[in-house]
Amino acid sequence: MEFVKCKMESLVAQRSQPTDDNETGAFKSTTEKFRRLFNAPAEEKLVNHYSCSYWKGVPRQGWLYLSISHLSFYSFILGREVKVRLRWTDIVSIDKSNSLIFPDSIKISTRQKSYYFSMFLHKKETYELIEQLANIAMRQLMREEGFSEDPELINKISRNVSRKTPGLKRDLDARAQSEAYRSNFRLPGGEKLDGRADCTLWTPYNKQHVWGTLYISANFVCFESRSALPAPVPSRRSVRHKPRQSRYGQCPHWYEPEWGGGTGGLGRAQPPAGRSTAAVRGLVSLIIPLREVSMAERADSPGCTQDLSQALCISMKRRQSFLFARVADRDFVLERIAEFLAKLTCSTAASASDRVSIHSVSSNSSGFILVDSDPGKAGPGSSADHWELQPPLMYQFPSPTTPETTGRQLKKEEMWEHHFDEYGRGQTMYRTSATGLLVLKGIPATLRAELWMVFSGAGHEMATHPGYYVQLAQRASSGRVPGADEIERDLHRSLPEHPAFQASAGIDALRRVLSAYALRNPNIGYCQAMNIVASVMLLYCSEEQTFWLLVAICERLLPDYYNTKVVGALVDQGVLEDLISVELPDLYSKLESLGVISMISLSWFLTIFLSVMPFESAVNVMDCFLYDGARTNFMVALAVLDANRETLEDCRDDGEAMTVLCRYLEAVTNSDIPVRVGQSVFYTCYKPEDVKNMDTSIDVSVLIHEAYSNFGKLTNSAIERLRLKHRLKVIQTIEDTTMNSMIRCVEAERFFTQDELKDLFLYIKEEYLTVQSYGRGGAPDPSEKPDSTPHHYQLYKVDYPLFHTLFHKLSNWSGGTMADYIASRAFKLMDSSGEGQLDLRQLSWLLGLLTRSDLPTRLRLFYCLHLPPLLDQFEMDSPLSDNTEVASEACEYFDALSAPEPASLSLSELRELLLADGHRSRTVSGTSFTSGVSGAGAEDGPRVPLMNQKQFIYMWRTLYDMFSEEQSQPEIFHAIAHVGTLLLQIGEVGKKFQRERSASSIAAAADSASAPGVSAADTDATTGAASAAGAAARPESTPEAVPVTGVTDMSLLSEALSESTGDERRSEDSSDRPPPPDPGLEDQEEATEPPEAPTDADWAVSLEQFVASVVTEPMLVAFFEKRSDVKAAVMSLRSVRLNRQTSLSFGTSPNEASGLL
Repeated sequence: MEFVKCKMESLVAQRSQPTDDNETGAFKSTTEKFRRLFNAPAEEKLVNHYSCSYWKGVPRQGWLYLSISHLSFYSFILGREVKVRLRWTDIVSIDKSNSLIFPDSIKISTRQKSYYFSMFLHKKETYELIEQLANIAMRQLMREEGFSEDPELINKISRNVSRKTPGLKRDLDARAQSEAYRSNFRLPGGEKLDGRADCTLWTPYNKQHVWGTLYISANFVCFESRSALPAPVPSRRSVRHKPRQSRYGQCPHWYEPEWGGGTGGLGRAQPPAGRSTAAVRGLVSLIIPLREVSMAERADSPGCTQDLSQALCISMKRRQSFLFARVADRDFVLERIAEFLAKLTCSTAASASDRVSIHSVSSNSSGFILVDSDPGKAGPGSSADHWELQPPLMYQFPSPTTPETTGRQLKKEEMWEHHFDEYGRGQTMYRTSATGLLVLKGIPATLRAELWMVFSGAGHEMATHPGYYVQLAQRASSGRVPGADEIERDLHRSLPEHPAFQASAGIDALRRVLSAYALRNPNIGYCQAMNIVASVMLLYCSEEQTFWLLVAICERLLPDYYNTKVVGALVDQGVLEDLISVELPDLYSKLESLGVISMISLSWFLTIFLSVMPFESAVNVMDCFLYDGARTNFMVALAVLDANRETLEDCRDDGEAMTVLCRYLEAVTNSDIPVRVGQSVFYTCYKPEDVKNMDTSIDVSVLIHEAYSNFGKLTNSAIERLRLKHRLKVIQTIEDTTMNSMIRCVEAERFFTQDELKDLFLYIKEEYLTVQSYGRGGAPDPSEKPDSTPHHYQLYKVDYPLFHTLFHKLSNWSGGTMADYIASRAFKLMDSSGEGQLDLRQLSWLLGLLTRSDLPTRLRLFYCLHLPPLLDQFEMDSPLSDNTEVASEACEYFDALSAPEPASLSLSELRELLLADGHRSRTVSGTSFTSGVSGAGAEDGPRVPLMNQKQFIYMWRTLYDMFSEEQSQPEIFHAIAHVGTLLLQIGEVGKKFQRERSASSIAAAADSASAPGVSAADTDATTGAASAAGAAARPESTPEAVPVTGVTDMSLLSEALSESTGDERRSEDSSDRPPPPDPGLEDQEEATEPPEAPTDADWAVSLEQFVASVVTEPMLVAFFEKRSDVKAAVMSLRSVRLNRQTSLSFGTSPNEASGLL
């Protein structure tokens, strides 16, 4: 029996504690220790931990814990405990330090303090992981994304990675390698690296076996030969430029070999030591899309040489094959390729059978797609029944040519055709240094569309998404498009001098491309500069090709560039500053003093030099950019600055420096174009003769060649590492700007100081990010975002649980069991949108009214919170309980209550009356709010309603409930009883006066009705007028009008309250607090049976009577005038975070939040 019992308990324990096969027992123990030390919730996943020392006066040896949301350090030596806990989103910089005081350390800086950690056993690994986690946090800040594990990535690389590595660390390593893989080979964003193997590739153009690495993913097989550090291209040195071999004598840390090589990057000309020159020219990269593969098989043959052992042959559908030999673990590699081919075949067949087209597609004589709209599905905004995809505009609007330029173009085409014959064509071409040299000279206009699609990777996405653009364009023509107004405004600003964009053909095609992309990616929608890039691409590419090129540029090649905050461009601005400081140190100090760097980077990089150069010259820069990535922009920028170094050093201000640079760029020519068709933006500011007379003219091919010759060591991986460094600073600067803008908007209400608003904003932001990082909050739907940019104070919304926490910490109305009802009614009052969320301005208004407003305003708020529609019949009739139902009902703030009493005023009218002062009003998030303390609103508007007896008794019961007898002085209960009795008597006097006036009015009406010649209609009118006059003449008694004395006064209030609460108030489950203490009256109250509480409809008190009565008691005045210390309260809430297990917001019930506090 004992054995069975023990076995059952063991099985239950195993079921209740799921095992994680990816983690070792030691790491599980470390995770439990980490959560115990820092009270981290279960969602806080530990990535890894490292032994190190934290410098706090003296080095404190301990453990550094790196989790998804925090960097934490713990040390306990000689009885002294040290804890450090930093949120990744609070870190502004991460640097390596090697000073005398802090040797070989990692410096972590926040807005308030810097932290130094040293004595690492694995410093490089620790630093890279810190950078990666901080970068994930910055993306979370900008895109509101949470982190979720990808078990598929873990399984993909777990074959070659030690199982001792924590699972989440393997996940992050896999993400980093997949990102580098996609960037290196220009692959779509969803491609994940499955594995890699060393092998050789047979290159038929030189009949050699080239060593390299084979990379495998779900849709591609890629190969990259092993290469050394990229070296400068042998150049035709101009007079101005001298060789600077010493520049790279001591390279900074970012000049390191690129990950896995590159895509045949321009300028990789030096082999490793010991290799021949022939091997240098053999550097090659290859991209094989699996959708074009027909078969993958072993290629063994009897008696094969060692070079062909373990061979693998991949055959293409176009009778092309690729031979890989000496493949490490060939059978497993072949098995993975076969699995991906099988999945790809099944998915392709399924998508072809399930594809739903809303158009009939056919081919016309030009070879492009003719799209006929389905009349039954076309939207009301359709402007035509059919439209044609626009071919490249250069054929319809040709540029002027001469025999010389035509001959050059034909010669370039012949060179490329010869290259295609030798190295292949399309995405599967062998990309070598020869390919890069041809790109340097400029791609012929007739081949630009094809090669741009191949080099950027856009061709694959277009081939795998047939009809996608057509459907998007049709939807855009018949529906709402994000940023449609901005698109229409900029259409005629895109190359306005070119005849193609002076005609409807170019304008309509540009509109469709920009609108389709805005529908595809609502997070970006439309951003200025996209129109310039798209318009130039439309000249050389078809409409659909332009769309996919725009996708590649905005989402992969220049990530985060084209959004409202242009984060990517600002990050690259910092990268450019670092590069200038290293490459051109003397010029850097001059440019920094002039402030020119920030002015040039945005305009140059956002449009890829298309807005600052004549576009005929700038397209050559775009050729290199689409082939070689973002490093092209930086190298060209450095070359432009270097060419104008002497002139810039003599400039006296930023305007003069900008003029020098703009004149130089405007004079960049293209020998392949005889006549300038378009000008840059700068060109319109100067006369053409001014440009002709300029002596700083350079051909664009020479400029690009100089850029690659002098700065060719710069790699895309180096740029990415610098981006990680500057992304922290840029995003934190943007967040600080947002916070300051929010403070300026909210500070005008004068409830809180700047420091208090800052603390409040940071706390709300921390809670919001906690939810996002733990995956508790849903990310906003990008398609539902409005076109207009929201105000800064609308970026972070506060839901009821978080407001509940702030209310209980800041307001002195939070005492007692009825505080949740007050909080829910106050939240409902300010929630003008009805979405259950308050923006920061609404929150500051509400907290200001609760904690910082003057006495009349707080009394007005307390009074109005106990009026319909905030207070309903169901709430007044429900018994006072202390269970969790109170919190749940408060959280929903009574949206679905049965049979509510009809309200005399709507919620919006009550909101206006509550906050009205009759003099000024302002709008808060779409709702007109006002500030002030006057009792009545505008003279021509409605007045604050009167309060009946039942509502008054409920309000007074709430006021009693706010005080705990163990913590309060007896005098406060006497004050409450005095004012309550006074108001009850005022209501009785008013009721008596009203009845007398009503009786006299009815008698007068009866006498007039008995008189001869008076009709029934006249009688009714007279009676109504009399009643209205009586109501208008009701005396608004003041406290002095009714004396308060003796037992009768106290008994009246006590009897009314006791009758209102009923038997359930006196039950065992309810609060056992006794009534307000009054020793001289206890015997008489016990001997007297409480009479029935009067609930006549004629009984009422007004706001003015309530305010005038409360001000007679100093203790009540002090209670309602008490001000809260916001800084201390927020600091307390932050310290609570280290002592609780969950976030206080966005998913925590109010009862749980109160318990945690």
